[in-house]
Amino acid sequence: MRSAKDVAYPLYNHFFGAGSLSKGLETNEPLPDTCVIYKNILKRAGPSSVEMVLAAMMAIIDSIMVGTLGPAHLSAIGITTQPKFIALALITSLNYGVTAVVARRKGEKDRLRANLAFKNALWVSFVIALVMNTLAILFAEPLLFFAGAKNDYIKYAVSYFQITLAGNVFASVSLTINAAQRGVGNNKITMRTNLVANIVKILFNYLLIFGVWGFPRLEIQGAAIATAIGNIVALIMSMESVWSSDSFLYLRFACSWKPHGPTLKSIFKVSSSAAADQVFQRVGMFTYVKIIAELGTFEMAAHQICMNMLNMSQALGDGFGVAASSLVGEYMGAKRIDLSIIYNRGTMRCSLASSILFGAVMAIFRMPIAGLFTRDPYVILMASNVILMVAVICLVQTSRITLDYSLKGAGDTFYSAMLTMTSLMILRPIVSWVACYPMGFGLPGAWSGLLIDQCLRLFLLQRRFRRGRWTGIQL
Repeated sequence: MRSAKDVAYPLYNHFFGAGSLSKGLETNEPLPDTCVIYKNILKRAGPSSVEMVLAAMMAIIDSIMVGTLGPAHLSAIGITTQPKFIALALITSLNYGVTAVVARRKGEKDRLRANLAFKNALWVSFVIALVMNTLAILFAEPLLFFAGAKNDYIKYAVSYFQITLAGNVFASVSLTINAAQRGVGNNKITMRTNLVANIVKILFNYLLIFGVWGFPRLEIQGAAIATAIGNIVALIMSMESVWSSDSFLYLRFACSWKPHGPTLKSIFKVSSSAAADQVFQRVGMFTYVKIIAELGTFEMAAHQICMNMLNMSQALGDGFGVAASSLVGEYMGAKRIDLSIIYNRGTMRCSLASSILFGAVMAIFRMPIAGLFTRDPYVILMASNVILMVAVICLVQTSRITLDYSLKGAGDTFYSAMLTMTSLMILRPIVSWVACYPMGFGLPGAWSGLLIDQCLRLFLLQRRFRRGRWTGIQL
């Protein structure tokens, strides 16, 4: 009879071994040892994953604290999520370009041009953030009503939304600095920045939501103010990380702050398609959440609980995706396409393994997890049923995110944008609406649309990567 070790080792070797990573590659260059490959992946993915997961956990704690105020307050936070992402959409797309270009310049060992790209991106980020967030603040109430907000929580939503948007200007510049740092592999810096900022946010959440230690009880407004304070702390720490002349990215490096056409062109070559991707993504998610919001306040509260858990899964994918993006971009700059492919495969395997573990934990503890957010038994029951679907979705989502980041690190953002338009913006809302209303499945029906969307995008992204057109992109 074969032992567990005899069964497990061949499976491990088939999935993680050197042969599976280099299968089908023809190269005359030496390949690193498998342990070195995974060490490099974990060196970059570890800090990013910890950063993203902790940020998602802090968001969960935020929702739990606000959830104690009632389902209406929890729904108010949920309805503001997509409008906030819309205000950040252009910054997010800009940052894809920043990471890709800076990573390519690091691979070329060109510090001057890397810092030139970094400085150009910073002032663009500030201008975009100021304009977008100001417009969103001015039109907060009609925007949230259009998103599907109900009268019983609109006043909470508007107040929370406007205060957090004021802090988003600071967050936007910090996110661009962190995107550049990820491009050169300095993921520990971004992890430390976000960890401290989120701890500050949770501390002020406690002080300002509940009014302890002499602080005023501001409830949901207190949560928003705490978020803004955390964003200011993040910006200060991000700025400090580029203030040392020893770092590859140096804010006072001897290159001009003036707009540099060729540099901006390289960044916008990636970020323009990423911007289209963000627009399609935000429109799709906005429509999707609006469909769910129409179900009612309790359904929206249950959906917010499940989205918090899905965001934890996304954080795992983002962590490995950041590593894939910087490694693929760096080795393309070094003219080693073979290593770009190998590192993509390695990060894909790591992200899938982590999602299997996370999905199993969610499925087993779904009832206690839902109970953390609310005491309402109806909301707990709805959320726990949908968390089973989240456990399945996360297996697909983490791999899809990692693969998407790999293509964006190579500068291949156009295909992702078109895929987002057809699958997330069009297919997901249609399937969700049909399953939710005509078929009568309610909230689980809406989540079935999300599952189908994730599966389709993973399949098509895998096909795109294998065809290899991304290997010829110049930045």
